[in-house]
Amino acid sequence: MTIRKTTRVKPIAKIVQEADDGLVRSFLTEMLQNDEELALRFQMLAAPEISEADMTRYYHLVDQIAEDSAGRDGFIDYYEASAFTSGMLDILHTHVGELMKKGSLTQAFDLAAHVFLVAAEVDMDDSDGGLTDIAMSCRDIWKKIAASKDAGIIRHLLDWCFSHLDGSVVDYMEEHIEGFLLDTRAFQAAEYLPELLDFTEKKAARGRAKKADSWSDQRAMGFWAAAHLKLMKKGRAKEEDIDAYARKYWECSDVRALYIARYERRKDDAALEKLLLECCEIDAKLPGLVAGYRVKLKDLYRRTRRREEYLALLRGLIAKAHPAEMLILFLELKGQFSQEDWPGEREKLYRAIEPEKLGLLYREERQFDLLLDFVMKSSGLYEAQTYQKDLKKLYPDELLEKYDQELERMAQSARDRGSYRKLARHMSSMKKIRGGAEKVEAIRARWRKAYAHRPAMLDEIGKA
Repeated sequence: MTIRKTTRVKPIAKIVQEADDGLVRSFLTEMLQNDEELALRFQMLAAPEISEADMTRYYHLVDQIAEDSAGRDGFIDYYEASAFTSGMLDILHTHVGELMKKGSLTQAFDLAAHVFLVAAEVDMDDSDGGLTDIAMSCRDIWKKIAASKDAGIIRHLLDWCFSHLDGSVVDYMEEHIEGFLLDTRAFQAAEYLPELLDFTEKKAARGRAKKADSWSDQRAMGFWAAAHLKLMKKGRAKEEDIDAYARKYWECSDVRALYIARYERRKDDAALEKLLLECCEIDAKLPGLVAGYRVKLKDLYRRTRRREEYLALLRGLIAKAHPAEMLILFLELKGQFSQEDWPGEREKLYRAIEPEKLGLLYREERQFDLLLDFVMKSSGLYEAQTYQKDLKKLYPDELLEKYDQELERMAQSARDRGSYRKLARHMSSMKKIRGGAEKVEAIRARWRKAYAHRPAMLDEIGKA
């Protein structure tokens, strides 16, 4: 066996050091002329100041990434989205990072802001969440720049936020500007707080004036009114002034949420109960919000040992809850009763719940006879497959009969390979039940005669 000797490569630094200066300059010039991004990085290192022309070249680099990623129709599809996101993040991490190291914080912010605005304007398949990654990276950079506490820079950042919260940025990206504006401590300093208060008040008032136009205007009214209240508190406004402002926007759930939190912190149960009941009335047409208020009321009644009110509210919540929440509440109710009293309470609860929701509770209570009845009465095979593992050992014949009935219905309307494959998948599930293989063969034999004119169907079910 011959052992090849590896040639040791000289370190790059040594090669450059030993090279002729003219050769190095000639080679470097050629490389930089052919690579705009590399030229900008060299300019950053070599030039003492960043000129407007340099910034224009940076902006062009960002625009070029967006242009190169988009197809002829201007849309960045799923396959190009990754390249677009990577290109933008590279600008932020490399070029913006170098500007920050150089101390050119205003220019660093402007470049990151340009990346943000270009990302906000592209038409892109964002299945992988690239736009959020870009926006969050921009916010992280902005926060670091704001931490400099330089008055000129803070002024620049604040004015940029004000000017871009005018509806010109798409809403899901605009939320990142809102978050940056309201979460940055530097903006809440005494010299800027009056401006911030004035801005939030005008935004809330504008939302109020337009609230009949759309859901987004109603949301804006509540969001900015709540933000204004928080800023009033930071500015040490009188509590009566804060309360008076809140009453102007009391219809907004965001505003009332601040008072719910206040009463919870103060453990003012009487005020909390009164407000929660009021909220249930104000937001009666918004069941999601009302459910949240009722959960808080339920917890309040439990904490204050008002058992009958607590149990009544808990039962009502269970009856209207989504399945995942329902099981948690169901177990909470079960914990309030002895083994002797629970069956009676459970039966009353079952009668109050919509029948299509009961399968989950039957399984939890291991009432498999009721669960089987629930599955057999259900439409289609969704419930049968959901509870197959729970029932297949106890009731294999009944489950197979359910499959047989439903598959026969499905076969009658099946007309393409997709629906035939679906039949085959269900038949594969049947084989996991005792006696299922034999049942599947019986169905195949029956269908070979009934559907002899559907060779594609017979081909697919043959693969099950």
